[in-house]
Formats: sequence, C-alpha cells, structure tokens
Amino acid sequence: MSSVHYSSTGRYIDLVQENSQRGKSLSHPAISINPYGKYIDINFEEFYYTVCHSAKYFHSQLKAINFSSGRNVGLLCHSDSHYLWNMLGLMASNVAPVLLSPRNSIEATIHLLKQSSSRALIYQDHFNYLVKEISKEIPDLVLIPKWIAKFPECLTPTEYQLIIPLESQEKELDKVSYTLHSSGSTSFPKLISQSNRVCHNSGYRFIWEELPLDRVEINFFPLFHAGGILGTLLMCMYQMKSMTICPDLIPGSHFSPKMILDLVQNLSPKLLLILPLILKELIEYCNNVEKSQGWDILKRVEIMRYG
Repeated sequence: MSSVHYSSTGRYIDLVQENSQRGKSLSHPAISINPYGKYIDINFEEFYYTVCHSAKYFHSQLKAINFSSGRNVGLLCHSDSHYLWNMLGLMASNVAPVLLSPRNSIEATIHLLKQSSSRALIYQDHFNYLVKEISKEIPDLVLIPKWIAKFPECLTPTEYQLIIPLESQEKELDKVSYTLHSSGSTSFPKLISQSNRVCHNSGYRFIWEELPLDRVEINFFPLFHAGGILGTLLMCMYQMKSMTICPDLIPGSHFSPKMILDLVQNLSPKLLLILPLILKELIEYCNNVEKSQGWDILKRVEIMRYG
C-alpha cells in the first residue's frame, strides 16, 4: 500500500506547483471553467500560473497587515470560477481563507469574522451593502475587492512573494489550510478548520476509488460548501484529476433544469455533483417534458451525487 504524498513544503496548495511539472505528460486538462459563456480548458501549468497571478495580487493587498496573531482572511463571494482563484491565491500567499457562505445573515457573517479573528475580508462588489454593515461592527477589518482573473493574460508565468514565511514541512502540515463553517440553521454557525495534513490525507483516500483521471464530472456544489471543496480542491488536486465546475452565473441567478440538461448534452459528463433542491427540480422537469427532452438526456449521466 502506498503512503500519503505530502508536498515538499507541507502546504497542500503547493501541490499545484508540483502538478504543473508532473502534469506536462497528461493530455487531460487540470480544470474546465466557463467564466464568459464558453468553456475553456486549462492545463496543469496554466492552472499554476493563474494561482500565481492571484497570489501576487493578494500579496500587494495584504503585505501591510500584521498577521502575527493569526493568518485568517474572510472570503465573501458567490461561488464561481473567480471564487476558486481567490481561494487558491490566498492559500498560496500563505494566509488561511475563511470561506463564508453568502447565504448567511449579516449577524452570522460578523460572528464568523470575529470568531476567526480575520484580519481582512475579500469581497465581491455584489455585497457592498453587507460589507458596509460589517465595517461598522469590525472597524479595523481591512476590506479588499476580490481578484478577477483575466484570460489569456493569467495563463502566463509570474512570480509572487509569501506574506508569511514558511516553516518546516512538519509545522506547515499542522497549520490551517482553509476554514469552512457549519450551516448554523439553529444557532450561529461553527468554524471548521482544515489543516494541510488533513487535506493531504483526504485527497489520498480518494485514490482508492480508482476513477479515470480524465472523466468529465460537473460540480454544482458551491465552493464554500464541504462537497464543493471535496470535489475540487481535495479529490482533483491530489490525484491530478480533471475537474469541471459549473458555469459562472450572474449573482442571484439559478441553474434551471434546462440549463443543466444542455450542459449534459454539450459536455457528456459521467457524474454530476449537485444540491438536493436542484436535483429535485431536475427530476420534476424530466417528468413533465417529452422523454427526448428530459430523461433521454439525463440518463447519459452514470452517477448523481447529492448532499
């Protein structure tokens, strides 16, 4: 039985750099994203370059902050391809993103930022109204607009500096990589921190599923959702498996069953990672349209995972 492969630094995010070299012999893309209405494939080297551009931005924005008392930085954005690049860029610059759900109340968001002792908040302009309220409660919180990836410019090499110097591999393995939170349906949500060691170990466990690395799987889980992280950051990055995330949507928009079936027709995925409510709507839609427009398309998908 093989053992867990840890990155040379101990940071989970540094598998991205290692994959950029190991992935040169692979024909499948590292990721397929749809930020502008059309899917683009990004190879493992280009994936690393894009993360570097993001990390360079965050170094310029965060370098003046004193992180001696903690590395946490809040991230408040709708889940899309830009969310992924912001999350990975923060991790690469060596701070720990706190992945905030935009579905939270203002009170819950403020609670999480205070509990995590976040030094800054990366936010999408859609949440300007919310950020103003947050700044009233946490006046010393540094507010930074999210980074927006521009293609193909981001697919070129660049360098970045770390905000916080690295320590030994063993120490880095036990440091926090990112932080999720519980749903908080009955009380304030609870923070759930994930160490670099846990991330490596979680990625390693997926190896035993022995899934084809080039299999097309569309992930509809939000990236601030545990399922979204498992299906992208942990499973795919560790195995160097191709990942496809759902198209970027205008804030407030919703994936209709017709949109999902169109994606199935165009991309021929073997697996969908999907939220229960969306799956329910999809089944109801297929039950109420011609078979050729519904079930005949959906049955091409071999596996539906929901949660």
